[in-house]
Amino acid sequence: MNTMRAVVADRYGPPDELDVRDVPVPHLTDGHVRIRVRAVALNPADWHGVVGRPYIARPGIGWRTPRRAIPGTDIAGTVDAVGGGVTGLAVDDEVFGFADGGGCAEFVTVPEANLVTKPSTVSFAAAAATGVAAFTALQAVRDVARLKAEQHVLVNGATGGVGHFAIQFARAAGCEVTAVCSAGNVIAATAMGADHVIDYSTSDFTSGPIRYDAILDNPGSHPLRACRRVLEPGGSYVLIGGSKASLLGPIPRLIAAKLLGVVSSQRFDLVFAKETAADLDVLRTMLEDGSVDPVVSRTMTLEEVPGALAEIGRGHTLGKLVAHP
Repeated sequence: MNTMRAVVADRYGPPDELDVRDVPVPHLTDGHVRIRVRAVALNPADWHGVVGRPYIARPGIGWRTPRRAIPGTDIAGTVDAVGGGVTGLAVDDEVFGFADGGGCAEFVTVPEANLVTKPSTVSFAAAAATGVAAFTALQAVRDVARLKAEQHVLVNGATGGVGHFAIQFARAAGCEVTAVCSAGNVIAATAMGADHVIDYSTSDFTSGPIRYDAILDNPGSHPLRACRRVLEPGGSYVLIGGSKASLLGPIPRLIAAKLLGVVSSQRFDLVFAKETAADLDVLRTMLEDGSVDPVVSRTMTLEEVPGALAEIGRGHTLGKLVAHP
């Protein structure tokens, strides 16, 4: 076994220019585990890494060409081999966790610390889906908005990758949840646990009479001053996604939010999600006890990944898209 199939980005460009071809199997080093990938969940971060936007991200993703030639961070699979110093995992263990790219392939090497065993009751697809989107939602609810029981939180962009986890984590915290989504996803938002659903095509949540203790904003689709009008004094506005603008991305909106925060008692923040071993354990426990239920709207082959990434770039995906190499 010297080669494997992988999705490869040799240069920045539209996702449909991605190549699916044979590449060398990654070399195994000390402290790492080689995984036979059974599922890899796709994220907006993968789209950014392929197209190279916003440009302000280039120091992290590569100046002229993608630093991660093979996209894909959120993986689940079986242990194929272990490197020196690995003590907690063995060949054939079923695991999930986060890689530094490389997941859209048949094999990937991952530090042992970035993996946990997959609950036997959870599918590979669901485990892979509980990746960066779940980390982001968990940290937005728990660490940034610091939501408490009986607070009323609005999730804008509620049925996407991060949004559908945010609904579940807010409900687990004892909050009342209002979801904002398209008409076609109203039923899905209710099934995810939302107490109330607003169809953004017919209603503008910023013009209504209700005030919220927190707004978790995925698309950043409304002016900040309009969001401020429906935020309780002392409430929290948390920007999760935001603009895909070529140059600065969400930075201008974040600066504007911070300036608004200076002149009011309301807090305005941006989530910088961190994939940590501690939170991976939290997510594993929630998967196992059923308190979080990832929505996988579609599965696909590696050959279908370019089209799926283009879809993610356009927005409006339901839950998570997962590939099975």
